[in-house]
Amino acid sequence: MRPVERGAVPNDNAGNPKVFANYADARADLYERLGRFCSFCERPIKSGLAVEHIQHQYGHSHLACEWTNFLLACLNCNSTKGTQNVHRNQMLFPDQDNTFRGLEYTAGGEVTSRASLRPPQKAKATRLIRLVGLDKMPLNNPQAANLRWNDRREAWEKANRYLDKFQTGMVAIDAVVDLCKSDGHWSIWMTVFANIPDVCLALIGAIPGTAACFNTNGAPIQRPGGHI
Repeated sequence: MRPVERGAVPNDNAGNPKVFANYADARADLYERLGRFCSFCERPIKSGLAVEHIQHQYGHSHLACEWTNFLLACLNCNSTKGTQNVHRNQMLFPDQDNTFRGLEYTAGGEVTSRASLRPPQKAKATRLIRLVGLDKMPLNNPQAANLRWNDRREAWEKANRYLDKFQTGMVAIDAVVDLCKSDGHWSIWMTVFANIPDVCLALIGAIPGTAACFNTNGAPIQRPGGHI
């Protein structure tokens, strides 16, 4: 999962921090800061991307219009998360942790916590995966109209095809980055191209709001203040 940085509260035309009367008013600023991608499943959503309340607004009304409580989410992730409470000290989260270090993407559209994690970190990564249902697969959820897994599977296959093309000189870095920006699934492209630092660095810089928790080779590092 792409670690994100939404930044400080944006300013209004007078240069003062914005006060949002309605959470939906923050959508344009979130688009600009984070790009039009779901903060959880990383799919590109060109319209209808929801302003996601990290702490749900029904049980935390005082946070309903609070900038620091916002992310962006697709219909699937938003509805799966629903009104579950987020215990930040008990799970990883994309605006506080380097979630790319915590989640592992593999062929077949599977998302798991990384095997290399220590048990407490692994438990926190698993809670995040379950919170938004990234573990939903056809075998364990056959009746769900949830095709996120299939989008990931297709993204994995495409990224590998373009890895072959890149390695044989058929495509350049710009083409790989453009595909990631149009098709989403940043973590899958980062995983497939993990051994090519120039591509990883280009991917890190390509999408707005990607948190700066990577070294000069594009490898993930500990996020200051985060669990991982």
